[in-house]
Amino acid sequence: MTRPRGVTPGSRAIHRLQAWSSHAGATWLAAGVSVFVIGAAVFTRRGNSLLIWFEGAAAGVTLVMVFVLQHTQTSQQLALQRKLDELLRALPGTDERLIRVETEPAAVIEEIVKPEGPGNHPDSQRPDPMRR
Repeated sequence: MTRPRGVTPGSRAIHRLQAWSSHAGATWLAAGVSVFVIGAAVFTRRGNSLLIWFEGAAAGVTLVMVFVLQHTQTSQQLALQRKLDELLRALPGTDERLIRVETEPAAVIEEIVKPEGPGNHPDSQRPDPMRR
């Protein structure tokens, strides 16, 4: 049995990590740990090694969070793009080239969005549904 894209155990874990890290408590925890480690470094003889360890750990957490944020942002962008495609399909007279245009090569996208002269747009003859 195949799983739909994006619902792997790893993906679910990344989404949970992103959800947890977006809470205010995570910010307070990170601030508390930082203050504690800096205070301990100032008042102990092993301050330099403690700060080196903490700097390495902070860099590792930062690197992981970059990928977590990228993963969740990509998932959200895909969902939004699917919704927009459905809206385009529902509108009569929609240029079919606009649906899933984000998967096309740059040359095709440029051709679709190329500025046209006044009144030359294929939809210019269509009445505006908001005007009465």
